[in-house]
Amino acid sequence: MRLEPETIAALEWDRVRELVAGATSSALTRRTLERWQPRASLAEARAALAEVAEGMDLAGIARLPAPFVEDQDRTLRVLAVQGSALDGRALIDAARTLEATRRFARFVRHEGARWPLLAERFRVAPEELDLETMILGAFDPEARLVDAASPRLRDLRAEVRSHRAALVERLSRLIARLPHVLVAADSRPT
Repeated sequence: MRLEPETIAALEWDRVRELVAGATSSALTRRTLERWQPRASLAEARAALAEVAEGMDLAGIARLPAPFVEDQDRTLRVLAVQGSALDGRALIDAARTLEATRRFARFVRHEGARWPLLAERFRVAPEELDLETMILGAFDPEARLVDAASPRLRDLRAEVRSHRAALVERLSRLIARLPHVLVAADSRPT
């Protein structure tokens, strides 16, 4: 059952959402709040409030086992397009989000007696440790793909370095054979 638009307006629901959104630090949370609707029954409202109470208790934990994660909305929109690809920074952020979700879900499930409703929400949270490790190991701190990301990439980059060194050597020999008047002071191949 849904509430009538007049009832929602009388409750000043838009103002309530606006006030709650103003107290958040996350764009994702603000977007989620835009879709929130009041509960249509007392039982639904009580269940939602019980989850909020657990969340507030959880928020009081001094050091949760998961840091703040990047909003993955843009990443998910990119991935929804067939044949699209993510850059290194987006892949790293996605892997860190997976890691944080895994760690947070384990924590909440481990403390399930304290937060049973939240533990149930995280019962089927993804655990993609191999994927996290593979992505995070494939990039350096500047989000550049490292040679060790795959054996084939390592081999290809070694081949490129070898060809480049041979080309520089050949150009150096050609420059050395030019007449002195045609050679600049710094005549290294670029």
